[in-house]
Amino acid sequence: MKSLIKKLLKRYNRTIIPYNAYYEKLEIIKYDWIKEENIETVIDIGSNDGGFAKKIRKILPNAKIISFEALEDFYQNLVENFEHDKNFESFNIALSNFNGETRFYRCINNPGSSSLLEMGELHIDAYPKTSDNVEINVKCYKLDDFIQKNKIKLNRNLMIKIDVQGAEKMIFEGCNDLLKNTSIIFTEISFNSLYNNDILANDLINYLYKKGFKLEGIENVSQSLKNGKFLQADMYFKKMKK
Repeated sequence: MKSLIKKLLKRYNRTIIPYNAYYEKLEIIKYDWIKEENIETVIDIGSNDGGFAKKIRKILPNAKIISFEALEDFYQNLVENFEHDKNFESFNIALSNFNGETRFYRCINNPGSSSLLEMGELHIDAYPKTSDNVEINVKCYKLDDFIQKNKIKLNRNLMIKIDVQGAEKMIFEGCNDLLKNTSIIFTEISFNSLYNNDILANDLINYLYKKGFKLEGIENVSQSLKNGKFLQADMYFKKMKK
């Protein structure tokens, strides 16, 4: 009987995944700790077409979401995806540690790998389809200055999400004032250098610790399919109580 089932599964390219009660129970309450922070505003930096914004909208249905996306075509998709969300606002700019215009490296075949920083050899080696990149110019601002200049109203208890492919510290250097009112940071982080002059996990953890945030948790760890080398992960940081 078992051999027959295996043959049928193989024929239809199907597999059996063992039932895991732990993960089923975890999925129900996985982000309750975020809800307990009473987050009222989410700053979504490097929003792409809104994947994270959709996820956080389910977790925080009443929060104000402010998204930033540098690539115009992804920004247009973002606007369309949230056109009926009255508590959503978006801007087609890059964020950095200065105001002006900056080089931006767009990855042709995988725009999600685009960055303010030039792609490094390890990234191309691990993801060969990301080797083609084109340099463009985009407007950039310090987040603190942009919020003040445009008189953007922020509700209390902020959450900042950052997905900027190695340029995380540059973003933080431009939002020192905002960090004072931030409760949770969710950011992609690199274990090994994937972009030229990127900041790695240990340095970013120490940087944020000095800003008053402790590492709260980690998810979505990625490894190289060539040798298993650890590449990136998503990390949560939480404001430490004084």
